[in-house]
Amino acid sequence: MQKITVNIDLTKIDKTRIVERKYTNAAGVEMTAKEYKMDVVEVRPENFKTIASGETWALVKKFFVADSPTKEERAAKANTNFIGDGVVFVDLQPQDTAQPPVAQQVPAGEQAAPVIDEDSIPF
Repeated sequence: MQKITVNIDLTKIDKTRIVERKYTNAAGVEMTAKEYKMDVVEVRPENFKTIASGETWALVKKFFVADSPTKEERAAKANTNFIGDGVVFVDLQPQDTAQPPVAQQVPAGEQAAPVIDEDSIPF
């Protein structure tokens, strides 16, 4: 699993895009949420930018964050409002995948489970 750290410049957020939504939670209490839609998009690999690194690691800027365009903005091909970026930690040490799997050991006095050919089961 890869963790993405997202940084947002709050001065670039359009406050008119904040939407208030009311809902009832599982305990039956009415709640109010203020939501702001945005998209996190991976950039092309040739545009990845290393922002910090060490001998065995690197922090790479691989994503950008922008306002989610409305239907009208998509139709008008309006300019994208970029509000931040996403950074990932990259381990530069090669992983050794050539190791054979560790044999399962059976404790003394017990028998190993038999290997069953699933094709021979009639059901």
